[in-house]
Amino acid sequence: MKRKHTLFLIIAAIIATMAGVAMFYSFYVLKEVKTIDMHVKVDNYVGFRLDTDKLYFGTTIPGNDAVRGISVFHNYNYLIKVKIYTAGYISKWVTIDNSSFTLLPNETRKVMFTVHVPEDTPHGNYTGTVKLVFTRW
Repeated sequence: MKRKHTLFLIIAAIIATMAGVAMFYSFYVLKEVKTIDMHVKVDNYVGFRLDTDKLYFGTTIPGNDAVRGISVFHNYNYLIKVKIYTAGYISKWVTIDNSSFTLLPNETRKVMFTVHVPEDTPHGNYTGTVKLVFTRW
């Protein structure tokens, strides 16, 4: 009986520790996560799209590149570490000029994204997402 009680206490302590670490990380270290949709249209002409609700690369021809930039900033009074990830269909086509950096308080940084559409890509609309993770540094 005593052995079961000890095992229960050990498991409870492990769960409590894990919960404490998760809460510390989510409330103190992890400050914000922003997700931005990406879109590129592949066709037999080149065109621009300047809407700001997504990261639009416009229309491009298979085998070509399209470049688009975003401004990243924060209003906290301490350093913020920014890590940028891509996901989705076009994530393998996208390169980021700087996917990990630190921002000073009230600093703004321009980040450039380049999408390279492979030569054999059929005409159509292709999408993905960009995730910006802001952590306290």
